[in-house]
Amino acid sequence: VWWYVFVSGGYAIAFVIKYGGQLPEQTRVLAISSGLFIFTAVIDILYSAGYVPWRGWSSWGFTLMIAFQMINLVHRYRAQTDALRQISLGMEETVQIRTREINELNNELREIAQQDPLTGIGNRLKFNKELDHFLLRSEDPQFRFALVLADIDRFKSINDGFGHPEGDRVLVTMAKICREYLRPGDVVARWGGEEFALLIEVREANDCREVADRLRMQVSSRISLPDGTPVTASFGVGISANGDNAESILARADRALYISKNSGRNKVTCLPENIS
Repeated sequence: VWWYVFVSGGYAIAFVIKYGGQLPEQTRVLAISSGLFIFTAVIDILYSAGYVPWRGWSSWGFTLMIAFQMINLVHRYRAQTDALRQISLGMEETVQIRTREINELNNELREIAQQDPLTGIGNRLKFNKELDHFLLRSEDPQFRFALVLADIDRFKSINDGFGHPEGDRVLVTMAKICREYLRPGDVVARWGGEEFALLIEVREANDCREVADRLRMQVSSRISLPDGTPVTASFGVGISANGDNAESILARADRALYISKNSGRNKVTCLPENIS
């Protein structure tokens, strides 16, 4: 009988080991450990009936079953910990990617918000930020700059006589000329309507007047209407002074532009007139 118990128990364990690969690992470990315990319990029962000469096997079987279950729990804990770690890493990477995408989108939106959609140059918001930067730099006595306001002469008559598409073409060409003839570090923006605003670093006496006059001549020589009439522009140049703020230098440039517009147009006026 005892020989039959050993053989049948051995076959049962071998069957679980061979075909248990199709089962989940937890189920396979549970089946093997439970099988060992049942096998040893049967031996103790047979001992009580006088069929086998051994006893005390069930306690060893129970101990082995508990040990197998503990090992199984450790493996499950490690597997779950690794899975959670992978999930955490994946979520962290996803958050980083999404954060980077959001930052890039915000930068694009910020650029769009500061760009004039027609001409592609900066708008008033962008210009105001650049003006603050120039004013901050002007706290150094060695740094001076000019704020230039340029206004296309008789722009309303261009729109009325030739249509808004022609007016748009004039604005785009004006912006292109300003970009081409400004120096590195200078700024151009569309101030509004047919008016443009520029920030020019003053490097030598009266060089800002020369820059503005060069732009004025480029406008009249490169922009003409369908009937051949040249387009002109008037310029007002406000030179920075000690204690200036955005309002004061804008007012100076606007006053200079008013003088140019009311003294025949297609002119450059600087305030103050002489730069020391």
